[in-house]
Amino acid sequence: MRRQTSSGVLTPPRKPRVFYGYWMVAFTFLCLTICIGCGSFSFSLFVKPLQSSLDWSRGQIMVGFTIFWVMMGVGSPVVGRLLDRHGARGVISIGALLMGLGFVLLSTVSDLYLFYLGYVLVGTGASGIGPVPSSAVVSNWFKKKRGTAIGLMSAGIGAGGVVMAPVANYLLESFGWRTTYFAIALIVWVAIIPLSLLVVRTRPSDMGLNPDDVQSVAGETESEARAVTLSGLTMRQTVATSAFWLIGVSYFLGNFSSMGGVAGAGSKSERHRFPCGNCGCGSGSHRTRKCCGQGGIRLAV
Repeated sequence: MRRQTSSGVLTPPRKPRVFYGYWMVAFTFLCLTICIGCGSFSFSLFVKPLQSSLDWSRGQIMVGFTIFWVMMGVGSPVVGRLLDRHGARGVISIGALLMGLGFVLLSTVSDLYLFYLGYVLVGTGASGIGPVPSSAVVSNWFKKKRGTAIGLMSAGIGAGGVVMAPVANYLLESFGWRTTYFAIALIVWVAIIPLSLLVVRTRPSDMGLNPDDVQSVAGETESEARAVTLSGLTMRQTVATSAFWLIGVSYFLGNFSSMGGVAGAGSKSERHRFPCGNCGCGSGSHRTRKCCGQGGIRLAV
């Protein structure tokens, strides 16, 4: 939007010192830290307390971990459609609300079916604040630097293990599993919902900006700039490409193998008398190095 001076002359909008897209990278980094850290890296830390308190078997408890990832997978296409129709601000806010409600339910459970229902809510909410909306927002804000921006954003996945696993372990040792689940719900709500409502802008055109902070071509309207931001393949065209399926299969196999290790990390660390929180931190640091390395490769390319 152009500003009008007292003399009636239209002047270009004042350029911010820091491109707003970098704030989107920082926010989505936080979303992935909370989403994956609370939902995945911290899960195995609850296994032994739940066994001791509720007399459930390890296999019964680990079904909750499977439900979490299944619901993230099932919810992701729906989240993608909602993003296209309504934007990221509301989607991320509702996702954080649902994820927090799931943790609140988990803090009160005594029956196994309610435990599973809690992780249905947690997984569904996580799909609304996880990789799909984060990647969509960052991709809208960056074009030439998109690979680097997504690599930096993805480092939040590993940061979830580095930050949230030790926090959850401390809360478990100090206050017990019920209070820890409730505290995690508060962390999700306080960290994500206010910022999503105040900070998130789905596209740079929402603020009269362009991807990568590139200046508009003379005479270009906001609708034309928005059209450039939205350019790309349709869903039908994307599904018809081999690249789509190769990427999907590689991500499935990679996450299937890595998440199996994360799920059993807590119990294995206890068996070898290694602090559980440190184990989650180690898994997270590995994922952080991996994601930062991907960002470096994209920068070089």
